[in-house]
Amino acid sequence: MGSGYLGLEIITAELGEELARKCASILMIPFERRTNEQPALIFSGVSNRVVKQALRVFERTMEDPISMTDVARRIGTTRRQMERIFKEELGKSPLRVRDQLRVRKAKQLLLETDLNFTEVAVACGLLGMKTLNRAFAREGEALPREQRASRL
Repeated sequence: MGSGYLGLEIITAELGEELARKCASILMIPFERRTNEQPALIFSGVSNRVVKQALRVFERTMEDPISMTDVARRIGTTRRQMERIFKEELGKSPLRVRDQLRVRKAKQLLLETDLNFTEVAVACGLLGMKTLNRAFAREGEALPREQRASRL
């Protein structure tokens, strides 16, 4: 995916942002993701190493999520320790945080691409339209159809 973002940078510089956005849509690459922002670090003030590493793992495994036990193992801690640290640092469980990241990515895809709802769900590690709707409802967000309609 890195080469896709590089291509978008070149198109933006040489031909303008409007064409780059169209190319991103055709390639099904979120245009905004090409910035240096680290999407996993949307939680302001996160300084804890375990939380930062877990957030990065959540992002890298978004399409094919792994268990929380495997996340903890990858970052060198236990699941229980990771849960405790998340509660202390963010006031939320790792599962809740991963769900928030999924909804955030889904919103981005709905607004920036022409992927259908099932493709958006799968790209966010969800099973389909029904689980996508449930995730949005749990987060208090407008449903995916409403999100997509808002871009028009």
